[in-house]
Amino acid sequence: MKVGLVMPTPFAAGTVPAGGERYAFELARALASKTDTTLLTFRREPGTETVGPLTIRYCRARFSAGGGVNPISLAHLGTLARSDVIHCLQPRTFVTDAALLFGYWRGIRTFLTDLAGGAPLTFSRFIPMRNLMTGFLPISEFNRRRNPWITRPATVIFGGVDTDTFSPDATVPRERDLFVYVGRIFPGKGLHVLIEALPAGARLAVIGAGADAAYGRRLEALARGKRVEFLGPLPDAEVIATYRRALAVVLPSLVDTGFTSSMEALACGTPVIGTALGSLPEVVRDGDTGTLVAPDDPAALRRCLEHALADPDRYFRMAAACRSDVLTRFTWDRVADRCLAAYRTEKCTAG
Repeated sequence: MKVGLVMPTPFAAGTVPAGGERYAFELARALASKTDTTLLTFRREPGTETVGPLTIRYCRARFSAGGGVNPISLAHLGTLARSDVIHCLQPRTFVTDAALLFGYWRGIRTFLTDLAGGAPLTFSRFIPMRNLMTGFLPISEFNRRRNPWITRPATVIFGGVDTDTFSPDATVPRERDLFVYVGRIFPGKGLHVLIEALPAGARLAVIGAGADAAYGRRLEALARGKRVEFLGPLPDAEVIATYRRALAVVLPSLVDTGFTSSMEALACGTPVIGTALGSLPEVVRDGDTGTLVAPDDPAALRRCLEHALADPDRYFRMAAACRSDVLTRFTWDRVADRCLAAYRTEKCTAG
């Protein structure tokens, strides 16, 4: 079986992709270990490279007014023509819409996973894309429910984490006052809520980038007088080292985010304090692998952080359950198996 994965956002192997780019790369690697897989992404200069059995093809593209998130290209269709399965990882982009239309026309089994993002001006404004795919492969039950416009059969595939790289280290002592935030920095992530809620006696390490100037100034003002360290983006090795030292990772999202960071933290044996919003409750087992609080409620989050500071041993005892849960549910090997099962089960009715 030849699989063509389509990811609009460009990145380079050897860099440290985040969020959707990491999802695409790791899923492609896992699939490539089981079947012939090509990951198709887009940039101005074309090229090809291999990572083990995985082929990454950088298709030549010009980019729309939306920037790098919505490339304009048909260069991926040649590879997709030789594929048995097309799997698109982000809706509402020109290259995804082109792949869905092409798969429908050629009678190729075509699947969609919604990693969020996209742009307002695509073919989907004019064509009912919901009926062109063979199946929908959402990353969570919440993700399935938030796409009621998709009428095709759905299989929840979840997400994964590299459990060899993201792992505990019993020789690293936990710091009983250290909380960590990992992710892009913009208002929807709720970092301002976390800094406002940070209680006396707590330290916060912020890993990530993306804040515009105004939001950055807001965060710095909220952090004044508190022990908050803005570390910027870090390579995986340093992120992992920080996960291993932390009492808990805190993901105060106001929108459906934190999916990847939560699984990375749990794989390192670090509990997650997050908001009961979006897909996060499907990853974090409240009371077993972390704690869930109401979104956009600084007082509730402060009480949770204070309880963690007062009883850190409770969080330390969660470490084994965190790691075990990831190994059971969230390895990339399991995600790839779910995809392959859906590819084989659903029959293309178009073309």
